[in-house]
Amino acid sequence: MLVYSPQPWRKARIRRKKRWILWIFVGVFVYGVLAWRGAAPCHPERSGSDAKDLSTNRNAGRSFALRAQDDKRGAGDDKAEESAEPNTFAVSTAPPFQNVLESKATQWPRAWILLDPAGSAVLAQHKADVPMAPASTTKVMTLYVLAQAMRQGTLAPHTRVPVSPQAVKSVGEGGSRMWLRAGQHVSMRDLALGLTVHSGNDAAFVIAEAVAGGEQAFVKRMNAHAVRLGMTRTQFRNASGLPQAGHVSTARDLARLTQAFLADFPEEYKIFKEKCFTFAGRKECTKNFLLWQDASADGVKTGLSIEAGYCLIASATRQGTRLISVVLGSRGEQDRVDQSK
Repeated sequence: MLVYSPQPWRKARIRRKKRWILWIFVGVFVYGVLAWRGAAPCHPERSGSDAKDLSTNRNAGRSFALRAQDDKRGAGDDKAEESAEPNTFAVSTAPPFQNVLESKATQWPRAWILLDPAGSAVLAQHKADVPMAPASTTKVMTLYVLAQAMRQGTLAPHTRVPVSPQAVKSVGEGGSRMWLRAGQHVSMRDLALGLTVHSGNDAAFVIAEAVAGGEQAFVKRMNAHAVRLGMTRTQFRNASGLPQAGHVSTARDLARLTQAFLADFPEEYKIFKEKCFTFAGRKECTKNFLLWQDASADGVKTGLSIEAGYCLIASATRQGTRLISVVLGSRGEQDRVDQSK
């Protein structure tokens, strides 16, 4: 009985055909997955710089002064704005994280205020009294409580305190940190810089333990100071600003906090101007791009979470006049800077 056996060159051709069929199948499968996730090359939301230019929000990058003029021309009160239909974009180039943020708000930024601390005059505002998640802008109060403890003499900048295992675990999934290790001893100065520049959640927890013996006791001090400073719509639940039910503040309250920090601790306030900090061989730089782009700016603190959006407390002095701005719920890192200018 004869059995057909193809020639070697026929076998090679068959193998090539099988490989081509396999690659075609893989390509179709990958393209289908990308198209399903909205990341295929032909998807209009990711079509390059032209699409990016079309995605600019009509409010993004505009100064507070211009928006204040819009308000005077009769943009309507907050109730009318809340009932208005959300802003729409012709094309969106937002990355996945920003797409999640888009579902959380219809106007960017969600709230803002511009304050002249000399006379406590509000120059412009929008939903400044609406409570919302403050994210890491919470750490301004954390540093305020630390500054108060140092003034009382219970701690000093050179005081070294231990890092507990709970502090390392407190960072949260994907949360910012200064990469502390359980058991190491760190000075209060380094912790303050790590809290400000690195925005370290672990640093916030160690500070809370050092000042009050634990985070919950520290939070009680935070809320007591908030009441004393007139932050009537603020309630802190933790020292870092990690998302937690009931952890809220407002643009007006955060501006008042910054105003109080400047008045009560002018020397300690200077830490907010630090751009970079190196700890344990790891160099981190602030996400407050305003410090790099405007020489008159000297702070203050950024914040970011899905609940809060991109936040920024900023302050600058020009020709002897200081202003404080708070932007909550902005759309991007540079947006919050542009909206603060």
